[in-house]
Amino acid sequence: MTPAQRIDSAYRYRDEDRFAEAWAEMQAVSKCARGTRDYLMLVTSVAAALGKWHEAAEANRQLVRMEPGCMLHWMSLGAAVRFSLGPLAAADVYAEAARHNPHVTTYRYHHAASLCASGRVSEARCILYHVLEQEPEWLQNALDDGRFEALTDMLLSMEEDA
Repeated sequence: MTPAQRIDSAYRYRDEDRFAEAWAEMQAVSKCARGTRDYLMLVTSVAAALGKWHEAAEANRQLVRMEPGCMLHWMSLGAAVRFSLGPLAAADVYAEAARHNPHVTTYRYHHAASLCASGRVSEARCILYHVLEQEPEWLQNALDDGRFEALTDMLLSMEEDA
């Protein structure tokens, strides 16, 4: 079977929620084909479904290098890093994403959320405050986001002022 056929087979397993079979099929893909976008996209979804967060993070890192402007890759990388290494490491990912794409509010929002979840509340407060100044529609998201529990008073005050 060619690498492309193995990757297609793994996608079919994945689409049937047969993640273990997909992963096994992926392990048979040749080393040279493992750096392709199709293979890496497959890794991100199958590894995440199997709780293989380190593998998902590494695949997303490679995808970010290939397509640094793609929000999906940055967000998937942040999530995989959060589950594998914790919220502070995820905060670093979102900070880097924001540096590369300063116009994308989502990265700054998740940077603040990750900082807050890791206990760095004052830094999170500052970043989130600026996000909400520029994009007030994010306030309801922040109120509903458990990662911002430590900033509930600030958020409720902003809601009252709105």
